[in-house]
Amino acid sequence: MVAYSYNYLPGPLVFFIIGHLIYRKYWGALALALLPLMANQFHLIYVGQEAAGFNRDLYVGLYGGLIAIFLLKEFSSNSVDYWMGAASYGCFLGHYSILIALRHYGIFENSKFAFACLLLATSIFVGLLSFLIVEKPTLNFRRKWRIAEKEKI
Repeated sequence: MVAYSYNYLPGPLVFFIIGHLIYRKYWGALALALLPLMANQFHLIYVGQEAAGFNRDLYVGLYGGLIAIFLLKEFSSNSVDYWMGAASYGCFLGHYSILIALRHYGIFENSKFAFACLLLATSIFVGLLSFLIVEKPTLNFRRKWRIAEKEKI
């Protein structure tokens, strides 16, 4: 049995690989990557461990994300897409710390829905903040650096 976690490489790595396969449109490889995940999920259900740790969360995110990607891929991008994309990496990096803090202080411990909504909203806010404070200035610096290097040549 494989247990996915934030503390181990397979959890996040699975999503990076799946995202890369979707981006490159490697549909056969995507199907092959999903088969062991689905087999693992059925095994977790069989042994009664589907709710252990973050296993259920991982599969809800996986299937929900795949459905959203395939439903939304035909729409043209807009400013909401830009800002959600800008926030995505910061969300990924910050959401676990937010999750731990919310659990530590017992915020919405009696309502999973309210907890999930607060976690989502706070993670998006932190992701946007990190984009504006760290990522965007860094990207601008790198762009200026490349232009200066090209002018030297």
